[in-house]
Amino acid sequence: MTACGEGIALAAEYAEKGSVLARSDAGCAALFCKAAMQAAGLNVKVNTRLMADKAHADALEARAEQLLAEFVPQADRVYQTVSNE
Repeated sequence: MTACGEGIALAAEYAEKGSVLARSDAGCAALFCKAAMQAAGLNVKVNTRLMADKAHADALEARAEQLLAEFVPQADRVYQTVSNE
């Protein structure tokens, strides 16, 4: 999920600074990274239910939620910016 967030951040940078063609690629990259992050977040949520160490499970879930809260809206902004050009 961290790598997906890094990808979204890079896509945002390319969407801001790149040529028209690079910006459309950045929009696509942001969407793919967002989908991968959401899928990974779902796996975290499902798998942590099976963990015996509930404190560790809660920490993993909290980190996943933090990443989703930060990067999903950023990916959406990249997509909106690029699609409105």
